[in-house]
Amino acid sequence: MNVKGKVMARSSESVKTVPQDHEPSVAMDQTIDQVRELLFGHEKRTTDTRLRDLDSKMEARLEALHKEMTARFNSVENMLAELARDTENRRLSAISDIGAAISQLGATVQKMGNGHSGS
Repeated sequence: MNVKGKVMARSSESVKTVPQDHEPSVAMDQTIDQVRELLFGHEKRTTDTRLRDLDSKMEARLEALHKEMTARFNSVENMLAELARDTENRRLSAISDIGAAISQLGATVQKMGNGHSGS
């Protein structure tokens, strides 16, 4: 046989070694796991470590952002409360000024009326 015949013979032999029920054996599973660990184990552990580090950093940044936003919202709430108090004080002052102006106008009108009726 030539080389092609031998290759085909080998491939047909390897097909014959596969169990009929196609269930992998425990030893084969362990061997595959060992090979997988040798090939990819270090990368997987490195990737897992990096993901944990990123998760920790993200969690810390999220907590810092939460604290910062809480402080900003509290500041805005305090500013709004101060503006509300200032607006209410100005409103009350304007009402008082309007009342005083009306009283003064009334007094002026009364003086004008007294001045015409006395003539």
